Amino acid sequence: MPLTRFFRCMMAPVTALALFAGPTATATAAAALPAVEPRAAEILTAALTHLAGMPSVRIRADVVTETVLASGQKLQYPGTLEIAMRRPDRLWYKLDSEQRRVVAWYDGKNFTLLDSEKNVCATTSAPAGLGPLFDDMAKRLRFRPPLSVLLREDSPAVVAKHMISGFYVGKGTIGGTECHHLSFEQQSVDLEFWIAAAGPPAIKRIVITQKKRPAEPQLSYTIVSYEPDAAIDDTAFTFVPPPSVVRCEFETLAR
Repeated sequence: MPLTRFFRCMMAPVTALALFAGPTATATAAAALPAVEPRAAEILTAALTHLAGMPSVRIRADVVTETVLASGQKLQYPGTLEIAMRRPDRLWYKLDSEQRRVVAWYDGKNFTLLDSEKNVCATTSAPAGLGPLFDDMAKRLRFRPPLSVLLREDSPAVVAKHMISGFYVGKGTIGGTECHHLSFEQQSVDLEFWIAAAGPPAIKRIVITQKKRPAEPQLSYTIVSYEPDAAIDDTAFTFVPPPSVVRCEFETLAR
């Protein structure tokens, strides 16, 4: 298999992890959510604004990816996701699951993705800033990093723009934390959030139902830990090629 084609295959599952991102909205979150219950909109906006205001953060999450076989049977693949982000233009993440093991680095100028199992990597030039990075990746590479929309400084407006409806479900407990349970509908996905009811409005769990795919597989993130305002050195965002790594180019897909 040509390396460029291999990397296209490797990236495809990661696309689902990008999490309902879309182009930047210019309207305020409240104005963009006419069909969403005000209480649900207020809680979600507060949580997104809280995260968007962090200069840096480390996040660790448990991930479950659901795959549908040709027979219709569903399989669930557990994994872990680690993210280190520093505004305005630094990002590192590591996804380790039964399906794949990838690591990525963004240093403000370049984005590199490494398949650590196969020891294959690709690097592409990237614009400065997390929002421009994610938009550029979506346009040229047709995927974004996992949870990328939550890391944008404009995340409240971006998420709000694509909401069709939403409501407050009730309260539940995630990892010992009492949370507000919210449900939202977008054109291609349904979303559920669990957001801490006391203290900082931290997002504790997200479930994404992919309505446009056969049998509507789900993807879930349970946030295990946040480290806001983390001190993260530049070396964390600098790619150091492992021995004997095979380099290839990202396959640029026509829009």
